[in-house]
Amino acid sequence: MAVMKIVLLGVTLIAMPSFALANEGTHVEPDSSKKDVVKTYDSKQYCYYADLEYSKGAVMEQDSTMKVCAVGPEGNLIWIDQ
Repeated sequence: MAVMKIVLLGVTLIAMPSFALANEGTHVEPDSSKKDVVKTYDSKQYCYYADLEYSKGAVMEQDSTMKVCAVGPEGNLIWIDQ
């Protein structure tokens, strides 16, 4: 029984470094060529609701009232009560 424990310990000690070497090639470098897309809000071209873009003339129900995407007093698109 003692011989079996020694053999098992020896096999374990020999196998551990090989597992470390086998995992060496699995590291993946991040792809720096891909750029994160940053969404910028343009109030001159779109009305926004729940992070979605709506163009001029869009109609939707918000808070149980009908709203329309229209040009506001400053020239930007805003939701106006219909």
